[in-house]
Amino acid sequence: MTPFTEQVLTLSLGMLLALMIFNICIFIRARKSSYLFFAIYTGATLLYLVSHDASRLDLPAFILEGWANQQPLFFAAIAAAFAIRFMLSLVPVKEESHLIYVACRTLYSTLLLIAGSCLLNLTSLDQPLTILFHGVLAITFIALSTSSLILVRKAHSNTSFFFMGWLVISLGSLASLLAIEGYTNDVLRWAYFPALVVQAIAFSLALPAYTTTLYRTYQQNYALMENSLQRHYRHRRIYNDAVKHYLDNLNGMDEEAIGSRLLATLNSLLPINTCALLHIRNNQISVIGLSGQQKVVFEQLVDGRLTLLGNIARSAEEATLQMQYGHHQAASFSIIPVLWESSHTWTVVLLRQHDKTPLDKDQLQLASDIASHTRTLFQASKRYDELRREADLDDLTGMCNRRAFQRDATAMLKRLQQETKPATLLYMDIDHFKPLNDTYGHAFGDKVLQMFADVCRDNLRSRDLLARMGGEEFVALIPHATPARTEQIAERIRTGLLALKFEELESEKVTLSIGLSSTEHCGYNLDRLLDSADRALYRAKSDGRNRVRHSEPETQSLI
Repeated sequence: MTPFTEQVLTLSLGMLLALMIFNICIFIRARKSSYLFFAIYTGATLLYLVSHDASRLDLPAFILEGWANQQPLFFAAIAAAFAIRFMLSLVPVKEESHLIYVACRTLYSTLLLIAGSCLLNLTSLDQPLTILFHGVLAITFIALSTSSLILVRKAHSNTSFFFMGWLVISLGSLASLLAIEGYTNDVLRWAYFPALVVQAIAFSLALPAYTTTLYRTYQQNYALMENSLQRHYRHRRIYNDAVKHYLDNLNGMDEEAIGSRLLATLNSLLPINTCALLHIRNNQISVIGLSGQQKVVFEQLVDGRLTLLGNIARSAEEATLQMQYGHHQAASFSIIPVLWESSHTWTVVLLRQHDKTPLDKDQLQLASDIASHTRTLFQASKRYDELRREADLDDLTGMCNRRAFQRDATAMLKRLQQETKPATLLYMDIDHFKPLNDTYGHAFGDKVLQMFADVCRDNLRSRDLLARMGGEEFVALIPHATPARTEQIAERIRTGLLALKFEELESEKVTLSIGLSSTEHCGYNLDRLLDSADRALYRAKSDGRNRVRHSEPETQSLI
């Protein structure tokens, strides 16, 4: 070994040691396996060079004694194995070529087996292992140089450094072999020393190339995520505007008003021909929201399929159907559940006539979001109706209370006035109720009120408006009835209460006084009807109670 060669070898050892220490430090900080594999690879290469020519190097005596008996084959096998492992950690070989990946894993496993065999320190295996190692190493150099070139052509930029490293070590090993055999200058027998260093440097350059590629991938993913967020923001803005428009134009909290606004909103936002609501109640399916030609077209499309649509609606899952009708006419249905309960279901059907292409993902999501908001409104409407009924009813008798009666009676009278239909009003008061209540107790008083309420319901129609005005006073507004007809009803109620028997009273009876007014004499003003009936009730009381009296005709305007 010439002085120049010794200097080259010493320089190579120093560079390998620096690369190993540098990557160990990065691994401790970053905890990334690629840096550990590279550190093991450079460390094994360093130890291979030291053990191969330890006696010729200017090293301390304890190092020479420690490594003098070590086999260079072990360190060379470890170095080659972890060079492969390092490459696999940075390059997506498995995704690009399964064949190359299997070849790399096979070579990696074989080199580890050779290294393990070297640890057995069996003299009889030295020659076979050396031959096997050189054969495997030659295959490794050729296979990985070719594989790296293939991966470079597949646009993996960091594999160009692996190709360079494997190519340099292949050429260096070839030059050393030719020099040993006497075919070239003897100086070239040490060519694999700098070739190993160049390979290590080339491999080390693959790390920043990989990091740069990874950073670009992160940038691209971030850009995609930002675009997705922008699309999501636009979608939410459209949705919020739609909900605002929906609520601003909502005429009431009843299901019909909510459903009508839902259909109008979806028609204005989505590229559809029309939409409808499927209402399923007690296994009966009805289509709401269509009229005229739209209803005819829809009936043609769903002819024989209404049960199918109903089953999809009951499943509470979104679905899209393509249908044929007429002479090769196509249509696309998108079905969005709105509210589903055991016997009560609302479902939106979105129709794209003459178009097989269904709505895209964003459009379906928008429809689903609005349907979800509508579901909340439906549930609120149901709860609102329950609370309204509770607020409108008298707890003791189950009749309407004063507030509900005034609201509903005013609306009824307005409708009857438009239709020019008559109505009558009964103002009823239980005679001597306070003394009865004070004498026999509040429980008895409540019993009388409840039984009287049953008598009224037995003699009135469901469309008649019955209410407890307070205490023992009751009113009944009877539409489409003349005073003569209403007087008969009043008499039945009076005699019905008179016929009731109460154990607490023995032979004593509970009686009723009634005042009657009509739109014929008082017009369609509720306050005037109540006032007139109240005066008639006062006359019934004055005349001895337990009787019916008519109001006197008004002399002022009845309008």
